Amino acid sequence: MRARLFTGYLVLILISIMITGFITLKFTEQNYMDMTEERLVENAKVIKEYIISYADERALEDFAVGFSRQFGIRLTIIAPDGSVTLDTSKDASTMEKHTNRPEIASARRGEVGKNIRYSDTLDTNMMYVAIPLQEENEVLRLAVPLDTVQSKIRHQWRIIILALLVALGIAVYQGNHFSAGVTKPVLEMVDLSHRIARGEFGRMAEGQYRDEMEELVYAFNSMASRLKQSIGELKANSLKLEAILSSISDGVIAVDSYMRIILINPTAKRLFRLEENVLGEYFLEVFHFDQFYIMLQKIMNKKETSTMELILNQGDEKILRVNGAPILEESNFLGAVILVQDITELRKLEQVRTDFVANVSHELKTPLTSIKGFVETLRGGAIENKETAVKFLDIIQIEADRLSRLINDILSLSELESSRNSLLADKINIAAIARDTLDMMKAYADTKNITLENSVLQDEVWIHGSADRIKQMLINLVDNAIKYTPTGGKVTVMLEDLKDTVICRVRDTGIGIAEEHIPRLFERFYRVDKGRSRSQGGTGLGLAIVKHIVLSMKGRIEVKSQVGKGSEFSIFIPKA
Repeated sequence: MRARLFTGYLVLILISIMITGFITLKFTEQNYMDMTEERLVENAKVIKEYIISYADERALEDFAVGFSRQFGIRLTIIAPDGSVTLDTSKDASTMEKHTNRPEIASARRGEVGKNIRYSDTLDTNMMYVAIPLQEENEVLRLAVPLDTVQSKIRHQWRIIILALLVALGIAVYQGNHFSAGVTKPVLEMVDLSHRIARGEFGRMAEGQYRDEMEELVYAFNSMASRLKQSIGELKANSLKLEAILSSISDGVIAVDSYMRIILINPTAKRLFRLEENVLGEYFLEVFHFDQFYIMLQKIMNKKETSTMELILNQGDEKILRVNGAPILEESNFLGAVILVQDITELRKLEQVRTDFVANVSHELKTPLTSIKGFVETLRGGAIENKETAVKFLDIIQIEADRLSRLINDILSLSELESSRNSLLADKINIAAIARDTLDMMKAYADTKNITLENSVLQDEVWIHGSADRIKQMLINLVDNAIKYTPTGGKVTVMLEDLKDTVICRVRDTGIGIAEEHIPRLFERFYRVDKGRSRSQGGTGLGLAIVKHIVLSMKGRIEVKSQVGKGSEFSIFIPKA
């Protein structure tokens, strides 16, 4: 262990020194390059002013040569056509044109041209700086061999490397001393940790140490028994809490004082469609709702409970009731607990109840108003006219019958909702019931000159249900088919006996139903054509009763329809 500790320490120091040295060397190199470039630029600017003041070419040449020898800087002047008019390192007349040099091109654009490249003239790498002189694109260029710069850089390198080597020697000495002092007590503590991991909480470390290490070992061992007990209690409580949270039908979320999620149950994950583990995440980064932010701020600042409703759109709309409460220790805010309830179905039921009451009131009021009006008319003297009296009494009778049908349908719906499970008690032959229903409805079909076709070919098809309710279901479907089929049309009833399912179909050649109405056909009091439905004597509850009867038998119903061509109602019922 000592060797590994020392090796690791040494490797770490070496890496640190290498990185530090590399960065320092690179910084030093770049710093010298930048300083050289800046010096060339400043010299070029000074020389430019000096050149402009000279009219004598001989004096200018003497100045340039003297400057070059004193400072070791090559000076070149390039004419507008690219030819060299002056160069301190070579005869200008023998030099090629410098039109395509990058630094020259930049200077002719009015910029400070800079470049580093190999010089064929001097056979070495050079740093070039060029600036525009006067008009007509004349350029002044200064250059210095990189050998000069690199010699200074190498000198600095030697100093830095020497310093790093000294630091490495000190680190090696300290690392050896440190590893020797730490290894022995650490090994003992590792052994003690392994014992605790194996459940050996009662054993003591045998080594004798000085100072704080001895106290640490003693405290470690004295804590072991308490740790064992605490771990057992925590595991038991954790299992209880997990079981409780998993069984709760509402979503539960807890956050700490920094609004990080510390607890979330499966129900909450399901409601918000969270698939990843969000423990430790910030609440508002997971739940992107402004209402949540407002609620948490209220809970945190006022330290009181808060309630809100949240509409959640994730493909399907959900209405959530959210209750939040602070977690307090005395007056200190430790976090918050949020309870999320899905009240979508509750809101739908409330709306259904409200609509049902309103519709029932309206449907009852209409015939009652009619009856009351005709009674008052008869009392006002119309009864003396026998023909009028008979006509009014007939209308009263029709409205009374309509009222009676409405009440009976309401009672049927109520009974179906309160005793749904009891409808599966009997084993019945749906084929026989279908034939009886067709015989019963034939007279009604004949009055409208409608063909009632019996396509129930089976003698026996058995399902679980109530014979009376199934007959009521078939009567409602056949009655609707006859009502909305024009004279000369056809209504067909058929059964399909499949492996696990019975399909009962009622098909007509009637007026059909527009596609937009089909999803709402089975709602209470919903009518495609209200005026036509009332004139036909319908209550608006027939299909709602059919749906409840089908659901009571664990079945389902489908509708296919085309305007002007007819409709088909298909009922799928599990076989007995």
